[in-house]
Amino acid sequence: MDLWARDLWRIAGQPAIEFSSPDRTRQAQQRLNEIIFNLDPNQPWTVEVFVPPTPTATPPISPSPTPKPQLAIIRLQGQPLLEVTTADALFANAPGVVELANAWARTLTALFNQLSVRTALSIIVRMPGQILYQGRNYILRPEIALDRGLFRTNGRRVENQVIFWEVPPPSRPFTVNETPPPEPSQPPVIYLLHPRLFFVPYQRS
Repeated sequence: MDLWARDLWRIAGQPAIEFSSPDRTRQAQQRLNEIIFNLDPNQPWTVEVFVPPTPTATPPISPSPTPKPQLAIIRLQGQPLLEVTTADALFANAPGVVELANAWARTLTALFNQLSVRTALSIIVRMPGQILYQGRNYILRPEIALDRGLFRTNGRRVENQVIFWEVPPPSRPFTVNETPPPEPSQPPVIYLLHPRLFFVPYQRS
């Protein structure tokens, strides 16, 4: 019988680390959200492993083998992200916490080296996952919408977010129309403006 409630941590939809419980996954995701909230997705994110020094008592009279570390900390941009313990090593059937921490760090490095992953995380952590507009749920698509100069708004706010939609290309592109555009009824996609000043799509469910 499996004593572990295995749970796979996915980062921006990609498989990352298998933990021994869903609680561990939630804690890891919460900590990741706290760290990346102020990180720039256009800059590299560094992952490193830190092994705290083991407290030493009075030196023994005769030399003894150095005990294996019982804890390793994976840091993202210098901030603690994950603690790797002997229980984790046992669950993962790893030879030790340092070996497991290094393996997890390599996985995280490979993910965070992808600009698309960093961008998606920056969107997810700062934008609502869904929004109710015109009586329908619109679900976040964590990507940057291509801005062709066709996004419009009449200033309407929903849940303190200004709603934008996309209009067809004008037949007379150099004509200026100062009249606010009519609000479409339940468009398939709406757009919100991210704090970093790019548009994010929301798909009607």
